[in-house]
This record gives sequence, structure tokens and C-alpha cells, in this order.
Amino acid sequence: MAKGSGAVTRVPVAVVVLAMTLAVTVGPTAAAPASESATTAASIRLDEMNPWVRADDTVDAAVRIAGAPAGATLTSTLHRAVTTRSSFALTVDGHDLGGAIARFADHDVQGASASITVRFRVDDGTSPDEAATGTGDSVTLTRPGVYPLVFTLDDADGAEVTSMVTYLVRLPTSPTVGNDGRRPLRVASEFRLQPRPQTTATGDLVVSDAARRATDELIDGLDDAPDTVRQSFAFAVSPAFLDALAATDDARDIARLADLVDGLPLQSQPWAPLDPAGWLATPDLAPAVERATRTGSESLREHLRPPTVATADLAAWGGRISNQSLRWFADQGATSVLIPAGVLQALDTDDFPRSLAAPFELDTGEATRLTAMQLDPSIAAHFTATDPVLGANQLIADLSVVALDLPAISRAMVVAPPAGWNPSAAFLSAYTAALASAHPAGSDPLLAPTPLATVIDTTPAVRAGGDTATEGPTLVRSLRRSDPPPPLTGLGSRFAGANRRVDSLATMVPGGAARSALEIERLRRQISVAAVPGTDPTERNRRFAAVDTQVTQAVDAVRLPPRQTITLTSDTASLPVTIRRPDDGPTEVVVHIDAPDRLRFPDGTDQAVRLDSTTTRFSLRVHSDSPGDTIVRMTVTSPDGELVVGTTELVVRSTAASGVGFVISFGSLAFLVVWWARDIIRTRRRRRASHIPPAELIDID
Repeated sequence: MAKGSGAVTRVPVAVVVLAMTLAVTVGPTAAAPASESATTAASIRLDEMNPWVRADDTVDAAVRIAGAPAGATLTSTLHRAVTTRSSFALTVDGHDLGGAIARFADHDVQGASASITVRFRVDDGTSPDEAATGTGDSVTLTRPGVYPLVFTLDDADGAEVTSMVTYLVRLPTSPTVGNDGRRPLRVASEFRLQPRPQTTATGDLVVSDAARRATDELIDGLDDAPDTVRQSFAFAVSPAFLDALAATDDARDIARLADLVDGLPLQSQPWAPLDPAGWLATPDLAPAVERATRTGSESLREHLRPPTVATADLAAWGGRISNQSLRWFADQGATSVLIPAGVLQALDTDDFPRSLAAPFELDTGEATRLTAMQLDPSIAAHFTATDPVLGANQLIADLSVVALDLPAISRAMVVAPPAGWNPSAAFLSAYTAALASAHPAGSDPLLAPTPLATVIDTTPAVRAGGDTATEGPTLVRSLRRSDPPPPLTGLGSRFAGANRRVDSLATMVPGGAARSALEIERLRRQISVAAVPGTDPTERNRRFAAVDTQVTQAVDAVRLPPRQTITLTSDTASLPVTIRRPDDGPTEVVVHIDAPDRLRFPDGTDQAVRLDSTTTRFSLRVHSDSPGDTIVRMTVTSPDGELVVGTTELVVRSTAASGVGFVISFGSLAFLVVWWARDIIRTRRRRRASHIPPAELIDID
């Protein structure tokens, strides 16, 4: 290892955002059995190597060999420096290597497995124009550069068995007086911990063994980073994963993560992955994007720290990107974005022959523009190296090629690995160690770790005239021309319908018992996990069906009385009603009454009722206008009316007359009495008249 390191130079030249994505598949995956040939194949792995080499340094490259044939020999050859990223990409696979400038001493491999350290000295040349030469255990390198170092395992006959390409990065020598105009490539590293959320059939969050290993590897690999490197870190951590860790009652991992991200930028993101472009284009899903982000921010704030919205890493969100989604991010407060290069319109290679190495403006299709830095996909191959230390070495070397490409011009670069990359502590340790030692005494650094916000805010934007232009308008880029994302109609209707039912169920238990609140949260988790992009349609339908079933079961647990007959003995009385619920906290419902006009309910036909115990008895005040039997239909719903708890009927039998009925009846009786009395009087008079004697008749002349 090169000894000594100076303070990190903070000169605004270039940016690298190292986005490290931990994608953990749902559920355990059975590993395919290795074939016999695979288990015995010869390999060379890098254990350790100087990340940087100065003039008059000694290089120690420790390699580990497995599966070597009998009589094998390890050879090591240094090739001419690569000068472009395109040629660098070829040399990674052992192609298009420049002429050899030094071959070092061979090493006999003792046994099938062996650890060997190749050691040689780097000498400075006497003239800047002197060609690099080397023999034996030393090499003269007159100029800074990235030199491929090829290790080859040959069999006893001298035939190549396997090989590996690593890189020696020769640093510029510091000028004796003043500054020669070189500027380091500033590096900001964003690490992601985003295992796919998993739940049980009942909605309980699950932390897989793979997710735990990924967490341990990330933390172990970054724990030893010095403050000069740590201040350049940023993170994107899944809120769903944090909630899953918290649900296990094991606070160790959360505490370690909290220590790791303390004081550092934390990406705002939804609780579970979603497709921003597709969701925003779907009326049923668009409102849920902000809700999912708000829920995610609440989890991040509770477990780690408040997230930032100023810079949105679109790769951390995943899914498609559209102009509509870009404007949505701007509306949420984002002023800059990290965007995959593959979704952008291609640049003119005559004006931009090199990798784009500066911020630019991103057109959103309307007046709004965002500062953007592209995520270069050509970097991704370094993160998938089967040898993690070698992958870190190649990453540092690739960044160094960019730094040496236009060393006097302020530049920026954004780097992202492919989705599904699983980091290792060995990779992260090698990477952070290289950043920590990037400025050894007597040399100019090629890389300088710098906070993400600083590099975005202070790196000069690239000009429209080309990557070497220093004046003129800022380059404006657009998304690739394509049809707008189609609405996710099927998912939208299922998602919205399930959420409506769960939201309605939640209105029945506002501020209720912890058990009820947990059940609601489990249902919402099920819905979010079902909507994660890439979910198998059969699995998605199963989860939505499970949510519907659980809501139905929760509603059916509230039991109404069967049909019954209630007798009223007065015109104004109360109808007794009993409703039963499970023993899981207060429940609120609304009772809707449907009855003929002969019955009136002074408190209204829609009455809110709070079920404070497992058996709740309450009364409905009723006024009867006439005696007789009346059917009252009673429907119980959630407070918002979305869920029907059940219906029942009451037969109300009134045996008492009302005041009006009494007056009418009394009047009728009085009329009959008068009528009967007059009829009796008439009858008696007729009878007396028919019995008068003739002598008593009076003649009237």
C-alpha cells in the first residue's frame, strides 16, 4: 500500500456519485448446484494492491490462486497506459492491450491453491518525454496514467490457463512551484439498501437472511471510512425494510444504520417501490404516489433521519421516467436529479467525444427545468465483478481515466451500478481505502471525496458547444422520444378499490386499540407490496384477494341482532338494539333507518353509534302515529358509508293510540252517543203517539 496521505483537495472539477444498489429477491432462492468443472476451474483473485503509485513507490499486488494445474506458473506483465474510456473497457476483458512495457519475475505455484505477492518498484524517468521501460523487478513510468497489469496462470507447458487484469494508477508528481492546472475528480458516493419488501400471508413484514447479510456487508464495509471520506457519502434506504427491521424487535441493525447515516443526506422515496411514470399517468394511482412518499418519509424520519428532497436519485426510485414524473419531482421540491443516461437523447459525438462529465439542464416538457447529472451505464460492469477487490480496483482505475482525460477542466461524472448488485464488505473497504489515500505526499490527487450537494451546486455546467467549451449556453437535454407511458388501468382499479375498502375500515376504528391499528397497517402493507413493479400477476392477484377477504372478515365480525318484534305501549318510546363486536377496541358505525311514515325518529334516520364494548346496547327513539305492526329496516355501515356491516329488520308493534288518534276516537264515540240518544228519543215519541184514546182527540173547527 502507498504510505501517507494529504488533506483532500476541494477543487470543483468533477463529480462521481457511486450509487450502490442492494436488491434482495423475495424469498429464498435455491442455488443451482455447481458443476464439477466449475468447482475445479482455475482462478486468480486479487486480495490487495496499492490503489495509487507515486514515483519511487513499491507495488505490492497480492493474488490468490485456486485450481492451478501441477507445475503452473504465475506471470505478471505491465502494459502501456490506456488513454480513453472506450479502450479501458476493452482491456478489462483482456482485449486491445497496448504493448508490454515490463514483465516481472515469474512465480512457481506450489499446489492447486496458493497466495502470491508480486512486488516491483516504480522509478521516475529523467525526462517527461522518456518512454516507459522496465525489466526484472522494477519499471520506469515517466507519466501519470492507468496501466493494465495482467496476471496469467500458465500450465507446465507454458499454455495459458486463465488470466486477470488489474490496474496500476500512476499519480502525477506535484510541481515544485505553483500548480500545473490539474484538478482532482471530486467523488460523492451514494449507497442504496433497498431489498424487495416481503410480507407473510397476513401482512407481517419479513426480513430475509439475504437482506440481513446485505445490511451487515454494507455497514461493515463503510464503518472504517475516515471522516474525510465519510462526508462524501449519501444513502437511499428502503422505508419498508426499516419497518421490517423494527418489527423484528431487534434494534441492532437499525441502530448501526442510524450511526452510519448520521448527518448525511438520505434520499426521499416511497414506502415500497413503484413506477412513477406509470402511476402518475393512471388516475386511480396518481394520488397514491404522494401518499406513498409521505409514508416513506415518516418511516425514514422515525428510524434514521429526515430525508432530503433537493436531489432526487431517479435510479433509487426505479421504474420508468417521463416528463410528467420529472415535473412531479420538481413540484415535490427537487431542484436536481440523478438520471440514467439510457433514458436521455443521445449527444452528438463530434461535440461530445468523451463521457459527459458535468451537470446539465433537463427539459421536463414545460417551463420547468432541473439540474441533472447522468448515471453512466458503462461503469456498471465494475460492480458485477466476481472478485470484489478487483472490481473496486477497476472502478478506481476507470474514474482515474476520466480524471486524466481533461485534467484542467472542471467536470462531473455520475456513476451507477446495475440493479440487483449485492455489495460486499471487501469491495467497500477497498473502495473507501482508495479514496482515503487518494492524496499521498509528493503527488497530485486524481480523486477527491466531496459531499454530493457540494459537487452538484458548484460544478460548472457543461456548455452546449461541447465538453471542452467554457462559454456559451448551458447544455439542455431531453428524454428520449417515446410514447407516453400507458395508464396502468388494471392495477389502478384493483389498487384503488383495495385502498378504499381499507380506508373505510380504518374509519371504523379511529384511534382504536393497537391491535386494530396494526391490522389496518398490515392490510396497507399487503396492498403496497402487491403493487411493486415486477410482481408476478398471480401473486399480485392473490395479495389483493387476501386483502378483500380480510376486510370482509373484519366487517363480518360485527354482529347485528336477528329479526325481532318489539311492542310499543305508548306513542313515544325507544327501540332497544344490541350490536356485538370482537374484543379489539372501540368501533364506530352508522345506523341507517328505513321505515314507513307512520313511524318517526326524532334523532334522525342516520345515527352514529360508538361500540365501546364487545356488547353495546343503545336505543333508537321512535314516535308512532297509529297502532299496528310496522317493519323497520336497519342497515349498519362504516362512517363513510363505503362498507356495509350488515342489515336487520325490526317489527314494531304499536298497541297505544297517539294523541291525535285519541281525539279522533273520542270524537267518533261522542258522535255515536249523540246519534244513539236522538234516535232513542224519536222512537219513544212515536210509540206514545200511537197509544192516545179517540175521546181525547180534539176537533178543530
